[in-house]
Amino acid sequence: MKWTLKSLRVTVNLTQKEMASLIGISENSLGNLEKDSTNIKNWILDKYVEIFDISVDDIFLGKEYVIFAFDKYLSRKNSKT
Repeated sequence: MKWTLKSLRVTVNLTQKEMASLIGISENSLGNLEKDSTNIKNWILDKYVEIFDISVDDIFLGKEYVIFAFDKYLSRKNSKT
């Protein structure tokens, strides 16, 4: 399963402020990363891997709209089978 940065945070009931504090970035920076993680710094990605005990391959990096569109495509594809 692929996780977005936001879905990881929401799954464990953390606010953006709490998550930003855990990582060591501003709440505003976290919000921006949740919308578009295409340019995420490696050290931030490493924090997600450490905090959530997942692999980098489990994290979907990209723009929020692209993630939404892909999920919608998969949903339609799965409903046809």
